[in-house]
Amino acid sequence: NPIFTASGRFAYSENTLASYQSDVNKKDWLPAERRLRYEGGLAANVHPAFNPWITLFYYDTKNKQVSTSVGGKSYFIDPATGEEIDYVTTSDVRTRGAEIGVSGNFLKYFVYNLNYSYMETDNYSTNKGQPHVTASGRIGYKYKDFDINLNTRYYGKWSQSTSDGQMAAYDYGDFFNTGLNASYKFNLLKRDTKVTAFVQNIGDKHFTTRYRSNVGAFKDPGRRIGVELSYSFF
Repeated sequence: NPIFTASGRFAYSENTLASYQSDVNKKDWLPAERRLRYEGGLAANVHPAFNPWITLFYYDTKNKQVSTSVGGKSYFIDPATGEEIDYVTTSDVRTRGAEIGVSGNFLKYFVYNLNYSYMETDNYSTNKGQPHVTASGRIGYKYKDFDINLNTRYYGKWSQSTSDGQMAAYDYGDFFNTGLNASYKFNLLKRDTKVTAFVQNIGDKHFTTRYRSNVGAFKDPGRRIGVELSYSFF
């Protein structure tokens, strides 16, 4: 028979101004960002190969640090360090959304999980500057000390005003980012050791991660291949 599990979670957190941000009024501080997080979920263990779940969430954030502009610019260059400092101000923002997913294992050695999430806020600039839809999937194979995983993640569309002396906006998202990794565990000099080979961004997509007017788009470097070695000394 299926087993159903209900869960709830509440959390409170505070964040202060980061070093790369500056109060729009040139103060040395902003009120601490205070977030109340409410989450509720329901999960069902129906079969080893089929375990669906759903989570609803609501975040109430006071004094959330949101981007703004001064004289048509959203950032300035710190004369002492040469770093870009973003202008921010505060706003109360409420975020709501849901996640649904399913996971399981099949044919003894295979596992999978799929999930989809939707999120929106009541703040215009925050709502516009983040993807509302994300989805991900993973399928893995494990046999003794060897395992291999193929995973992909989809990011929905979002846009961001350049705020640098013009009204233009730059569109982001609407792409898949796929990766593959394989690892093997063994003992080396009586210590746990793991070697992992990976390929990130298999599709070699140069999607935009950031945009500055008069500078242009900052692109993901594309496909990356590497090897990682993990060794336990204790």
